[in-house]
Amino acid sequence: MSPLTPPQYWLTERSLTALRRLNATALELLHDEAKFAVPSKLAFKLREPARRALAQSRSAQRWAAARVPVLLCDLRFRDVTWWRGAIDPHFRPAGVPGLRRQPHIRRLVALHRAILHFGWHFAQHDRSGAEVLLGMHEGVITTISHCSPLDIERIADRTALDLRPRWLDRPSMWCQLLDNPLDEGLSRLAHIRSVQMLGALFGPATL
Repeated sequence: MSPLTPPQYWLTERSLTALRRLNATALELLHDEAKFAVPSKLAFKLREPARRALAQSRSAQRWAAARVPVLLCDLRFRDVTWWRGAIDPHFRPAGVPGLRRQPHIRRLVALHRAILHFGWHFAQHDRSGAEVLLGMHEGVITTISHCSPLDIERIADRTALDLRPRWLDRPSMWCQLLDNPLDEGLSRLAHIRSVQMLGALFGPATL
């Protein structure tokens, strides 16, 4: 059997299942933080309408939202300059005092590490998938693809607090993703809109 070409690869059920699991994990973390965390200790700075929608969401809504065909978190995947700095052995994150001691931070760190390895895998083997599923700029793809597994682990240890939900300035997008998961028409519309909004990022990167 010939190896899968990149467009075939990222469309395989294996790739999409892994993406859904990452999204589901992110949504559970977002839900728990929105519902239980002290506002001043939030790691994910979503605006109030999105936090409220997440706090009030049911598991069926979150699972439906997890099936959106893009990664719901972002790790500066359009910021080439940041990534060039992150792979520098002397890179030191600014950090947020006290935040690393919050109970949910361990879950955030685990999610962050999983997303890093997922992104590294796509950067290594499927540049098209890295662009389409994760919204990576091609300069970031090149930078990540040159990393070793040990580089990725070092980056993971230092950059967890840089992980962010997508569409921080578009709380309506999160509300739409979580709305009426059993309505196939609305669900499909939310999925299409998420792809369009991710595609809108494919302009100039931060260099």
